Amino acid sequence: MQDFYHNAADVGARVRIVRKRNRLTQQAMAEALSMSVSNYSKIEVGARKLNMSGLDVLTRKFSIDPQWVLHGQGQEPHAQPPMVVKETGAAYPQKRGDQRREAVGTVRRALDVLSEQLGLPRDELTRHVLDLLIRHDKGGGGADET
Repeated sequence: MQDFYHNAADVGARVRIVRKRNRLTQQAMAEALSMSVSNYSKIEVGARKLNMSGLDVLTRKFSIDPQWVLHGQGQEPHAQPPMVVKETGAAYPQKRGDQRREAVGTVRRALDVLSEQLGLPRDELTRHVLDLLIRHDKGGGGADET
């Protein structure tokens, strides 16, 4: 098979940009591209060339101009919605509802920890935090006020 580009290091650097802009680990990106982490890692550092099927998957899943990946020409990619790698290994854009549920879960866990550490019921702590946020948004101060 004839090479369709010459500089593996430059291509690898651009593939890394795509991964970083989408906040993916090398493992998640490798799964999204259906390859081993070892092979994916080699592509990023230019020790292995991205093949045609890998380029096709990368450009379709992340809506990227293949000319940008190969030659640095054309539209530079923007961050896509966060990807969710399903049990099958397929990566799908994370929906806003998923992001909200994940954020709410994170906040709930933080409130549980604070509630336990401060010895306050979670409902009371939640009201206090909301009051502080409202005051802060109105320019009335924040956590420094008691």
